[in-house]
Amino acid sequence: MFFTPGLSYLFISHDIAAVKYISDEIAVMYLGKIVEVIESKVLIEKALHPYTKALLRAVSIAGGEKTLLRNQQLKGEPPNPLGLYKGCRFFSRCDCRQEICSKEEPQLKQLTEGHKVACHLVAQTKL
Repeated sequence: MFFTPGLSYLFISHDIAAVKYISDEIAVMYLGKIVEVIESKVLIEKALHPYTKALLRAVSIAGGEKTLLRNQQLKGEPPNPLGLYKGCRFFSRCDCRQEICSKEEPQLKQLTEGHKVACHLVAQTKL
């Protein structure tokens, strides 16, 4: 791969392993909403949003010393993609959900340089 200063690519895929391989920064979306923005080099170790973690559990990713071979499927039924959402869009499928998640949509907040997460529980528990 070559580097061209001032040039950016937008690569959209459901294959997080491919995205990690070709990207410097990854924005994870669920039902049209960004839920996590993270540098690809720390994706495996520092992903915090429950959906990002579910994506990582669903695929095999080679990560230097760490290789994930989990192939676990996400539980629950996805909500109607055309629906109006009062709370978190991932609420119905999240193993970590709390009452606030069904009532308030979480806002994308910067945790550290290059890492943003939209999850009510991240600030409380550091998922």
